[in-house]
Amino acid sequence: VNVIDVVDAGTLSTYMWIFNHAFAAYGYAAGGGYLNNCVRAIQSLTIHKLYFDIAEGACNASNNTAAAAVARVDPENILYADWTCSTFRPCHLLTYDPTHKALVLAVRGSLTTQDVLTDVCGDVISFEGGYVHE
Repeated sequence: VNVIDVVDAGTLSTYMWIFNHAFAAYGYAAGGGYLNNCVRAIQSLTIHKLYFDIAEGACNASNNTAAAAVARVDPENILYADWTCSTFRPCHLLTYDPTHKALVLAVRGSLTTQDVLTDVCGDVISFEGGYVHE
């Protein structure tokens, strides 16, 4: 089945817009291409971590620049970003997208040990017909 036959172009465009903003929450790791495929991600989070930690080694300016590029907004449209994560406090950013006239809050998923600890401590709850962890 062709995805274009199942999802119209407008819906697909909306999904891509959502994906870009969600992926922007990975900052430098996303913008630098370190998460573009499984092999590169595994290398970046293991062997390469010995000399540079893509999750925690980039400065705020590099993370913001990369996040803006991934979300396809100007860097000044990153209204707030916290790139320091800890257990129960993941990285996140607030972006204004002038094209869609939308404020977007993106919370990074698991990329560090602290993120994984947050994941395993969460309780599963039902939400909008699916499940999430709180």
